[in-house]
Amino acid sequence: MKPTVYNLSKWEGLARLRGPGRGLPGSREVRSKAGAVLVFTLIMIFLAAVALFLFIEKAIYEIRTEAVHAERDRLRPDAVAVLETVMAVLHDVYEIDGNLYDPRQGWSDPLEYAGVTMPEGMNVTITFRDEHGKLPLAGMDRERLILLFEHLDFEPTELEDLADALLAWVDESYDQGRVASGFSGYDRGDLPYRASYQPLRSLHELAAIEGFRDYLFDSGGVPNDRFFRLAEVVSLRNFAQVNVNSASETVLRVWGNYTDADQLRSADAFREEAMRPQRTYFENLAEANAELGTDLPGGQFGTAIRYLRVNVQVSYGGLQHRLSAVLDLNQPAALPQVETPGGTANGATRGRAPQGAAESASFRDHVLQSFPFTIVELRENASIVH
Repeated sequence: MKPTVYNLSKWEGLARLRGPGRGLPGSREVRSKAGAVLVFTLIMIFLAAVALFLFIEKAIYEIRTEAVHAERDRLRPDAVAVLETVMAVLHDVYEIDGNLYDPRQGWSDPLEYAGVTMPEGMNVTITFRDEHGKLPLAGMDRERLILLFEHLDFEPTELEDLADALLAWVDESYDQGRVASGFSGYDRGDLPYRASYQPLRSLHELAAIEGFRDYLFDSGGVPNDRFFRLAEVVSLRNFAQVNVNSASETVLRVWGNYTDADQLRSADAFREEAMRPQRTYFENLAEANAELGTDLPGGQFGTAIRYLRVNVQVSYGGLQHRLSAVLDLNQPAALPQVETPGGTANGATRGRAPQGAAESASFRDHVLQSFPFTIVELRENASIVH
């Protein structure tokens, strides 16, 4: 009688080796491992999908941002053309009258003066600011600064300290003994630095000066109302004569060191009171004194403009491009020198370099033509500051 032979399958043999119920297809252990692999795979797919979504979202945002800048830059030639038109009109009036006194002279709307019509749907805004209608901050002494802060209703206890702190910041030889304790010693702070010992290049630089830091800015460094009130009456340009045609009463009183008891009114007040539309500006100081009933000294006051700020805004289809240029009217037929990372864009270019903004380098395509006035400052869009 032959013995019975059992043919064990490979699974049964494996089961005998591992023990009963371990590692067989459909067993709990195999199902658990397969489930773990499946969960891990799904998690990886989910994470990859999230990463891809975030990447696409960021890419779309960057593409849209670049598109906005590209579209906005398309308006730059139009803004430049408007600025050139303004300068041509100013030059024309300058040649006719021999000077520029006030926009009421006939150049308040340069595009209409030049007969220029912009494309349909494009809006252009042009504004002027006579820098000579403000106080030259670089030329103000301690007494004038104190009087200015007093007229701006700054805290009486802070007037002298603020004046001393500002003068010590711009002038290394200023009597440091006058500077109040706590208004100096910048090198001992958490972030040490030193005073610039040169005229301010921007009113935002006041944030670095003790006293002004907490008085004109909030905790985040954002300018407050006091800052903008100061910006309305001071200029960073240095000049000797304030223009009576555009100066406010505050500017006249501070620059001439007049008190509230002195009889003094501005040209704006005179125009409003006299109601004389046929003559709305003065061509010489004698005429201004006669009409205003004052005796403004000629060394401190005048009627002509030298530094004129021109602001141009071009908007089209929800986009806009802004230019802000300061023109030196006493230097005609000069070319602005454009600063580029590699140096001067054109070695033959004459004149002063536009201040602030790398975007000004884009003007090298336009500076090869003769401008009727020298551009001493040129800013675009976000670089436009006080």
